[in-house]
Amino acid sequence: MFLFCGRRSDRFKLLYWDGDGWLQSTSLEGARTTGIFLGIIRTAKANQLDPGKYLTFLFERLPNLEVLTADALDQCLPWAEEVQQLCRATYTFDKQ
Repeated sequence: MFLFCGRRSDRFKLLYWDGDGWLQSTSLEGARTTGIFLGIIRTAKANQLDPGKYLTFLFERLPNLEVLTADALDQCLPWAEEVQQLCRATYTFDKQ
């Protein structure tokens, strides 16, 4: 299960897997949000990052950027050196 708030801190959403392995979504917006969220997690895993550490890094770093530039965003990508140092997984992932 994952708990996140999207852009509104007063509304939390819970994502869960049902018995067949399908992620439940009740709206098109929810499906898009879920796709983005899971894409970030898969990209983190593909770059040998701990998804929880990487999400924490993004949630702390992005809102505090003074100016949103391409260079600032590049430093938040999973293959950036600082991200690799701070968020590296200490375990291996099963191949999917």
